[in-house]
Amino acid sequence: MTNNKRRPAVSLRIHGDNIIECERALFLIADSFSASAQLVSSLPYLPRYEIRRNEETLFTIELFSGHGRWNINMQDILQNYGAPLREATDAVVTRVSHDGEQEEIILAFEFCNALPAGNNAWQRNGRALAHATVGVPYLYFAEIGGVELGENRIIKAPRFPNPIVSFSYLTASQSFNVVCLPVYLPSPSSSEDIRAQFDKVFGLEEGRRLVRRILENTPPDDSCEKLTRKALAITEILAAQRQRVDTLRGKQWAEFLDLETAKQKATWLQQNRMDWSKKVSIRTTETFQILSRLFQGVDAVFVGANNIPLCLIPHHAREALSSNISDLYDGLIAAEFIEWVASSTSPLIVVWITGFKPGGEDSRPDRGLVPLARMLFGSEVDIGLWTK
Repeated sequence: MTNNKRRPAVSLRIHGDNIIECERALFLIADSFSASAQLVSSLPYLPRYEIRRNEETLFTIELFSGHGRWNINMQDILQNYGAPLREATDAVVTRVSHDGEQEEIILAFEFCNALPAGNNAWQRNGRALAHATVGVPYLYFAEIGGVELGENRIIKAPRFPNPIVSFSYLTASQSFNVVCLPVYLPSPSSSEDIRAQFDKVFGLEEGRRLVRRILENTPPDDSCEKLTRKALAITEILAAQRQRVDTLRGKQWAEFLDLETAKQKATWLQQNRMDWSKKVSIRTTETFQILSRLFQGVDAVFVGANNIPLCLIPHHAREALSSNISDLYDGLIAAEFIEWVASSTSPLIVVWITGFKPGGEDSRPDRGLVPLARMLFGSEVDIGLWTK
């Protein structure tokens, strides 16, 4: 008989942005095992919990609050794995070796309670991409149906993300052959009508089951498939409720998802084309305005939503674009870049970024645009950046 009073060896750790995110991950894991998290004797700044079900201790978890404060840098570890970005997510779960000297990343969580609307919707895509590209399962727990408040805390309207954002997790899962999925929950501020509208896409139960499967290192049950279907369903719902037809609609999303290569996706988007147009409301240079118009003349098409700062140039149009850019800037741009733009080996995705905020700090929403493009099209497409 196991003596449950004896403290077992640490088996898991949670590295979190702060103690709140650590505890959210802790209780999510406990719930996924239909168990409870019991605090045991430990240092106040390094709490240790036992995950207990009935009288059995399943494993223990230590909470490491604050990335980069423990001589263990998750960003560095991810880069050593081969991740293209230095992005630390809300919580990372690691498995500790028996000697306590090695840690293996096995799962990452992101928790979003903010209104996922406007450019805020894709600012976390970099975190998803950093984990997906190196094969680390990533689950994005996000609330849907939250409301925007006006003066005196009066409700103005519910806010929703662009459907291309939820869709990008599906294409990332497909491109990198890894679990990279959103799990949607009802926002506490959502109305009964909104909850009824999205009732079939809430996925907390499936998310918990998937967490357990990943931590047990057992093959996933149907929870992964169900979350995929729910993410596709919410994409279709979000697109259908938009007042203007500025995204793919209905079963077009499923058709797009079924395409395997970037060239196939580019061809399909041309066949189902919607001209790309993105209004720029900030002050820009004269050449930037001319450049923007050039893209309208070289067959630029949308990537599933025509008002986000991403557009696709088919491979056959890249040479004409390169010539136009060269003429516009008249030798001010490196010849190597002009030659790269002219390459016709793959489609070109162009990312339009604002750059830095007035105070000089970088813009996190802008940081999410390139990862959004990479999640949509995978690693085999060229991506170019243009700033104001």
